[in-house]
Amino acid sequence: MTCSQCSSSNRIPCPIFLNTNCIVYNGSTLPNLAVTVNERLNSILSKIDDKFSTPSVNGVTYVAFSGGSTGLSSTGGPITSSGTITLSGTLVPANGGTGKSSYTPYALLAGGTLSTSALQQISSLGTVGQLLTSNGAGSLPSWQDASGTGSVTSVSVSGTNGINVAGSPITTSGIISLSLGDITPSSVNGIIFTGSGTPNLFITGTSLISGNNTGDQTIILSGDVSGIGTGAFATTISNGVITEVKQLLSDNTTNNVSTSKHGYVPKATGDSTYYLDATGAWSVPAGGGGGGTSYDTLATWIKNINSTIPASSTRYSGIAADAGSPDSTLINRAFVFPNSGYVKSFFAIVAGTQPASGALDITLMKGASVAGIANTALTINIPLSTSAGAGLVVSDTTHSISVSAGDVGVVKEVNSASSTSLTIVGYSLIMTNQA
Repeated sequence: MTCSQCSSSNRIPCPIFLNTNCIVYNGSTLPNLAVTVNERLNSILSKIDDKFSTPSVNGVTYVAFSGGSTGLSSTGGPITSSGTITLSGTLVPANGGTGKSSYTPYALLAGGTLSTSALQQISSLGTVGQLLTSNGAGSLPSWQDASGTGSVTSVSVSGTNGINVAGSPITTSGIISLSLGDITPSSVNGIIFTGSGTPNLFITGTSLISGNNTGDQTIILSGDVSGIGTGAFATTISNGVITEVKQLLSDNTTNNVSTSKHGYVPKATGDSTYYLDATGAWSVPAGGGGGGTSYDTLATWIKNINSTIPASSTRYSGIAADAGSPDSTLINRAFVFPNSGYVKSFFAIVAGTQPASGALDITLMKGASVAGIANTALTINIPLSTSAGAGLVVSDTTHSISVSAGDVGVVKEVNSASSTSLTIVGYSLIMTNQA
């Protein structure tokens, strides 16, 4: 066969890309056209690739990035032609960073350990006035209140009697200054005189001086108290200078009049029936003496009972001669006051010994009715362990009570001891028209 392209025998034209290249066959058998074409196509493509491939720049054809152990990473790589590599992450302390991506505002940084990270932040911000304080090896420092400063926030000084103060009070820092003005001492103790000759000490006004005079100092006093001398010497109190203002008239009895000395009148009782008697005490004159209102005895009661009170018991007694022995029921011994007046001078006579386990109290009760009867201030107390022997008089002469005609009365005996009381021999009391 003759190629139509080159007119050569034993050749045929190339089925692709018509050109001068022909396909040779052996004259009797056509070649495997598909294989031959594929080989020729690969050859052509190889030449095209060589002609149109991207030329290299300085020999670099591939760019990539790695952060290694810095803590940084990248995106956008590798680059084989053009592009941008972006870094992100947190730079670790070993490479000059902090290893942290966020922070507490205004907090401090401190070195850490392998277990806690090489750099740590002190999370607490503290409060005003606190100090950053070490907590020892292996621990982060912390904000703490300053130690040893105490709780004093203000210091003030005051001065009296001629001592002047400036700069007070101090609340932060400063100086308090003291200066001397006019000093008027109320007393002087242990004065020592020095110098040649015989020095003099002058006291004026109403000042008081105390201490020891060794005998060779001349002391001159003038004013309300005057005098001159050494050692002990006579003084004169000026007339009219001891006024009421200068006297100590406090509520005490130290200088009251008595049978042994002159003195002040005792403080008044406020009761117009009392008068100052010859003993220097306030008392009510007997029978109305001294111009006071006389009082009459309206009734006298005397009751003999010769009884004891059982252990831990309460009993009641009347005051009439035939009232009987103490009873456990109040109404059985109640009586009626026949007159209005004052009951006073409550006496009892007892014998024997009151047990040590409790006292015996004898009280006059009264009321407008049996239902309203109640204790009064007239009470005789016989303490526990009281030894009355064959007979002992006990009384309440301090108190008096007012009664109205028709009031109900009774004597109540309360034995607080755990055994029988001593013996109550009898009672007596009087009613008068004066308290």
